[in-house]
Amino acid sequence: MKKEIVIVTNHQGAIAVPATIIVHPIPAIGEVGIHKTVGGRDWSISHVRTGRRFLRHPTRKAAIAWAGDFSLTEEQTEILRRTESAPPLEEANPLPKPEPKTRPDLEAIVDAVNQVVTLSDRERKAVRDALSSRSGRLKANAPVESWAKAAWNGLQPNPWKTQVGALMFLPDEERSLWSRLSTHTWPVALDKDIEALSRMGVA
Repeated sequence: MKKEIVIVTNHQGAIAVPATIIVHPIPAIGEVGIHKTVGGRDWSISHVRTGRRFLRHPTRKAAIAWAGDFSLTEEQTEILRRTESAPPLEEANPLPKPEPKTRPDLEAIVDAVNQVVTLSDRERKAVRDALSSRSGRLKANAPVESWAKAAWNGLQPNPWKTQVGALMFLPDEERSLWSRLSTHTWPVALDKDIEALSRMGVA
């Protein structure tokens, strides 16, 4: 059964969320709702009467599987019994809309590279083609096209990803681009793997 229930969060007060309702086999618990976690990517199991969250799970399937299979200690049951009911649905705040995803400004990144290494129009395109339009980082894998491959390797801050062997067979113009770019140290933020290692103090 699906309906809107009111959940109580720490920061946003009472919020109405669509939920799948399941009757827990323990009468003291009663109805629980499975819903997308507010502000998160996972799923929550919340108490319908009080709006308090019991558990979180990475998928809806896992949340449903656990919804009727968890128990509470006597102390937790007593706390739940004494907890006030959630406010009525008409007094709850609407579910916040997710913030729209913004695309990175690839031209701004290309301009920043151009401040360090002067690029021709063809070389600017190569740098642009080496970048992911979703993240603004270098693409996860080296592009096949030779110009973009040269730019990708030249900007690569991760030494374990640089394709030295493949660069030997690039045409002279592309190899020149790679050579000019690779003489500089580029931000680790261009590659998510080396950035993660850097945060851990490994790289």
